[in-house]
Amino acid sequence: MKYLPKIALVLTLLSISKCIGEAIPDSDGRLYFSINHHSESSQKPMQTTPVVPHQDQAVPPRVTTPQVVPSPVTPSKLSLVEQKKLGLVPILGIQVDSVTPGLVQKVIDQYVKFREWYDNFNKTIGGVYKFAPDGYIYYGAEQRGLHFYDAKKFGKELANTYGVSVAATVGGVKSTFACSETPFQATKINLLLDNGQAQTFIHQFRNATGGAIQRDVGPRIQAIAQSTGKTVNAQFYQPWDDSSVWVMINLVLGKALQNQNDPMIYQLIHKMPKFLIVEHTGNDDKWGDGSKLDPSILGPGENRLGLIWAAVQTTLKDYYQVPN
Repeated sequence: MKYLPKIALVLTLLSISKCIGEAIPDSDGRLYFSINHHSESSQKPMQTTPVVPHQDQAVPPRVTTPQVVPSPVTPSKLSLVEQKKLGLVPILGIQVDSVTPGLVQKVIDQYVKFREWYDNFNKTIGGVYKFAPDGYIYYGAEQRGLHFYDAKKFGKELANTYGVSVAATVGGVKSTFACSETPFQATKINLLLDNGQAQTFIHQFRNATGGAIQRDVGPRIQAIAQSTGKTVNAQFYQPWDDSSVWVMINLVLGKALQNQNDPMIYQLIHKMPKFLIVEHTGNDDKWGDGSKLDPSILGPGENRLGLIWAAVQTTLKDYYQVPN
């Protein structure tokens, strides 16, 4: 009997710890995600030289490198206004296999930190980082990160349109998609039109890769919306703008979890240090960096997809307990 109070205390602590990091329903049925308070001071990223092997190279001994530490994030949780601003409003209509609310929360926490850090970095010293054809980002002779976009080059597996499969359920249709772009765009169609058009799109593109998926979506939505008397403008797309980053985080996290043995994803999580990741393209200044004027340097765009990959990398290194 004398041990009962201690046992009760242990059970209480376990119960509390189990609840940490979960999505929490708000009063209107939405979910908000807590952001841990960080007191670390800002610093420049990667002051030592990370060793990043090509996929076909032997893996060298690990090099301990410092983690990029963004500016502190002070809110204890995101308000609905903040969720909308960052595109992080959770929605129904998509469930990605292997993804849990706790892991999604951790990726969101990291993404918000990286978002704040990156905006400041890009305005200050981002222009001195050079983007080489070998897929790496250099500061002088030092490798400071990787960049991707072209499906024929190093890092191509990180691109949405490249053929790394993702299993997910979108609009009630469960499928293993040939790439993550199809469920991403299908979720957009399902949210904005909600009339079975997502299913038609999925059946057409579930086995497809490449840019045809992206090129099809805009005209399809335009035609279907206008045929039902809807005006396609910024207000029409607002629900998607409010949630698109949340959807992408779920898909990229699922892609990494479901393809742990993919050479590039394995290297990213288990071998590469935590550092700058950029979708480097002049074609997109939201998901990429919009480097249209000078491809040799960082563009002025948001680089959402690159930052999501950086957030997923950091989260899964912690999840798999990979030493930095």
